[in-house]
Amino acid sequence: MHFKEELRELTAQKPKLFTNTSFGTYIPAQFGLVKIYTFPKGIKKSELIQSIELYIQEDISGNFPHTEVLYSYDILDRNENEPYRVLVTIVESEIVRKIEEVFEEVGLKLDIISYEPVCVINLGLLKGLPEPFTILYTERNKILIVSYRRDNIIYETFSYLFSEDKITEDLLNLIIWDIRNFIVLNDIGNIYLAGIVTEYEHLTEFFLEKLPIFGIVSIDKFSERYALTYILGERLLNA
Repeated sequence: MHFKEELRELTAQKPKLFTNTSFGTYIPAQFGLVKIYTFPKGIKKSELIQSIELYIQEDISGNFPHTEVLYSYDILDRNENEPYRVLVTIVESEIVRKIEEVFEEVGLKLDIISYEPVCVINLGLLKGLPEPFTILYTERNKILIVSYRRDNIIYETFSYLFSEDKITEDLLNLIIWDIRNFIVLNDIGNIYLAGIVTEYEHLTEFFLEKLPIFGIVSIDKFSERYALTYILGERLLNA
């Protein structure tokens, strides 16, 4: 069933659940970009804003040359002697429009549209992981690995078709090989496993055995497959 039809069916079955309720969603990693810009601590505020806009336009030209995009940025908190750090997110406009249209058609109030790697970072921050940290987040159809440090964000997606049944070890080893190469090439450490595979002992054990994983991120209150949805809910509650 299509996502829009699923939402429409749910709102018809449980109208009270959706009345006067705000919702959030996120854009998948492949439809955007997130990175951190760093600027000298002594830069003037006007020069800082101009530099941010210039860097963003360069990233748009280099990564989205023929695509309409939307972007936002946040100047992150810092101590007086630290350089400025700016979190920049760029996403494809068409994806945003499609998401807004779906929610409008089914009559739901959409307050937040985030970006998938940002949700994964927020999961780590909410759980108080020591920085820098890396989260290997598993979904139904992919694995997203996001490495976050104060001055840099690295992330990559890997194709992965989740199944509750035991997947052949040869297939999993191919996926693990690609992930391990990414980890080594980017000198990534402090890795935590999260998402749907942590609901299944045999899959959790396989990932822990094959990769240098430091620990597991658990949200406790819901199924692990809804971790990013939980993060959006926290944002809505604290907005």
